[in-house]
Amino acid sequence: MTETEKRTILCVDDEQDILDSLYDTFMDDYHVLVTTQVSEALRLFDEKDIALVISDQRMPEMEGSKLLGLINEKKPICKKILLTGYTDLDAAIEAINLGSIDKYFSKPWESEELKDAVKQLLSTYSVDQLFSRMMKDGKGLKSSLNNAQIRCDLFMKFMNGLNSSYCIVGSNLEIEFVNQAMLSLLKYESAAELQNKNLMENLLADISKSDFESRYIHNQTVETRTILGYKTGDGSIKKLTTQIICDEHAQFCGLAILEESRE
Repeated sequence: MTETEKRTILCVDDEQDILDSLYDTFMDDYHVLVTTQVSEALRLFDEKDIALVISDQRMPEMEGSKLLGLINEKKPICKKILLTGYTDLDAAIEAINLGSIDKYFSKPWESEELKDAVKQLLSTYSVDQLFSRMMKDGKGLKSSLNNAQIRCDLFMKFMNGLNSSYCIVGSNLEIEFVNQAMLSLLKYESAAELQNKNLMENLLADISKSDFESRYIHNQTVETRTILGYKTGDGSIKKLTTQIICDEHAQFCGLAILEESRE
């Protein structure tokens, strides 16, 4: 494991000799923080990205099971190991049942067994961390989608409230939006009759296709007015003065019908 990939673990015990032993056990594989004070442990936990905490049960400031319970509330995916004496087994079992610790080891423990347990728990931590991030991203995506839908609904209400006729077209010439004024002018009952259909094939009359195509292909750099023939919902053809709308990059993006031609 490279230096940048090392996880950080925190060891808490009121006996310095035990902390020294834990530090020596894990220093080669992890970033190891040690403290004899519960208050310091909580401060370090808030400031550092700690993946696993090892705590003694019997300490003057607070029992280890309570400390790990507080840590569990702050960051449930953090892995927690409790070190206990023989008389503290009931507290350890209760903490496991409450979900506030993942494993306990009775003193004295076997260093290799403790190292194996830490390795396994940190492997699980990586999965939990990924899942947690996915859930967070999913909630953010849902919120973004909800906000986007609200903006889309407001836009559609605004466009449908206009008296002028507008049609928004995608880069592939598919009709993406037709407002109510254009539907009424061209005698279509609903936007579904035109939406996602090719503009040239479904809305423009044959007499206007070549004219429109030449303007579209040459990417008009200014808003251009022309007379185009449109197929109407009742099967007739209407000649209408049309404004061809391009974006700042001269990419065609829509039509605005200005008036009915008198030709």
